[in-house]
Amino acid sequence: MEDEKAYQIFSHVKSLVAENCEKRKRIDTETKTMEKRLTNNLSNLDNHIRFLGSNLKTLDDDITACNTRLDKLFSSILLHVEMIDSLYVQREKRLLDAEYNAKLKETEDYERTKK
Repeated sequence: MEDEKAYQIFSHVKSLVAENCEKRKRIDTETKTMEKRLTNNLSNLDNHIRFLGSNLKTLDDDITACNTRLDKLFSSILLHVEMIDSLYVQREKRLLDAEYNAKLKETEDYERTKK
């Protein structure tokens, strides 16, 4: 009877050990699968980061080129504003000269008629 009880305990322990070994194998397999997935995800993340870095560099270059074009455009606009201002000043000067000449002629005509 003791032998039978010992055998039952031994069988139970043996089944627990076998069950534990199966669980351990399953956990090891799942761990390896997760490690592969993690490694793959990290590789993909690294590739995405490199891609984003490249896009940021391209974007920075595009912004720099755009700023250069804007600087040239603003310089051109400023030059045109200065030219328009100069033309306006010349026009005003011509109008004042014409007005002065008209008054002068009027004065000369008045003095001629007065004599």
